[in-house]
Amino acid sequence: MLNSNFLAELPVIAFFKRLFALLLFVLTVSGCASTSPVLMEPSILDEPDASFLIVTTQYTPSGKMFRKGAQGLLDIAINSAVTAPVSNFLATKNGAEFDAMVDKIEQELERRNIAVSRYDRPVDYSALPKRKTVKGEFNKDLSSIFSQTDAKYVLFLRLVGYGAARAYFGFLPASSPEGVVYLDGAIVDRSSNLQWAINESTSLTPRFIKAVDGKWNEPPNYPSLDQALTDSWQKAEDGVITDIFGAASVSAN
Repeated sequence: MLNSNFLAELPVIAFFKRLFALLLFVLTVSGCASTSPVLMEPSILDEPDASFLIVTTQYTPSGKMFRKGAQGLLDIAINSAVTAPVSNFLATKNGAEFDAMVDKIEQELERRNIAVSRYDRPVDYSALPKRKTVKGEFNKDLSSIFSQTDAKYVLFLRLVGYGAARAYFGFLPASSPEGVVYLDGAIVDRSSNLQWAINESTSLTPRFIKAVDGKWNEPPNYPSLDQALTDSWQKAEDGVITDIFGAASVSAN
C-alpha cells in the first residue's frame, strides 16, 4: 500500500501543491490593497483656495530583495543564502531618491503658486487609525493630521520598499532580477475623499519596475542591476509627477 509520504513526493502532487501556494499568494496580495487607484482630477490644482500638506511615512532606508512566487520554508532559506551578496549590495542604498522626489513635488506646487507645507515628521503608517470606508475614500483616519493644518488637502506618500524583485518556483529562479520601487500615494480632502491614489505595493502589475539590460550577476557592485534600480526610481518620480501635474511637468523637471 502506498503511504501518504510517498504520494507527497510524486512530481504531479508536488506540482499541484506549488500551484495552490502560488494561487493563494496571488489572492492574498490582490485582496490586501488599501485603496483603489483613483485618477487625478487636474482641476483641483486650479482651485483658488487649493493648499497642500505633504505627509510621508517612516520607511526602511535600505533596499532589499523581493522574492515572488510559490516558495516553501526550505526554498526561502536556500534562496536567501544564494542571493545574500545581492541583498548585501541593496542594503547599502539609503532611499535618498524618495526624499528627492518629494522635494520636486513640493517645488512644483510652489512653482504653481499653490500653498504647500510639509508635516514636521514622517508618520508611522501602521499606527494611523483605520476607518470604515466606501469606494473613493481613504482607509486611514487623518483627522489628527488635519487638525494641525489649514491645508485643504493632504498629499500622502508612502515608500513601502525598493530594491530588486525576482520570481521563483520553489528554489528555482523563474526570472532575472528587476529593479523595483513599491510606492503608494494619495491626495485626501478633509472629508477623507480621494482626489488621487496609487497602490503600487499591492499591484500585480507594478509600474515602477525595470528589467536589467544585459548581465545582472556582476558582484560586488552589480552595475547593471544598479542601473535598473536607478531607472525604476526615475519611473516612479516621472509617474507620480505625471499623475499629479500632467506629462508636461516631467519634461520641465
